[in-house]
Amino acid sequence: MKFATPEEALQNIKANEDEIKDLLFEMLVAWQTHEIAGNTGDFSEFISDGLRFDSKTGLPMTRGWVVDSGAYYLADIEDVEALCQELWGETLDEAYSDNEDYVYYTEWF
Repeated sequence: MKFATPEEALQNIKANEDEIKDLLFEMLVAWQTHEIAGNTGDFSEFISDGLRFDSKTGLPMTRGWVVDSGAYYLADIEDVEALCQELWGETLDEAYSDNEDYVYYTEWF
């Protein structure tokens, strides 16, 4: 699997600027709600806790697949399937059955 270089990631970010703005706005609204509920912390901490970057595209994501205990983050299941084959010669289901820490889906935000 080919992963994005920093230059490719920047191009992907520029090409998806509107979606990224929407994502950050959604996170800002959630942070304000979080703060109103009495939780403290600044927005940068909230972002760092709730945002990861797709290893293949370099695009930000708030939910997706964690592979190999966080060595890789991927948004698309097809990329996860390909990486499981590349790393372990197994399907996603097989890798998950072997050890749930190898690969799983989660939401950070």
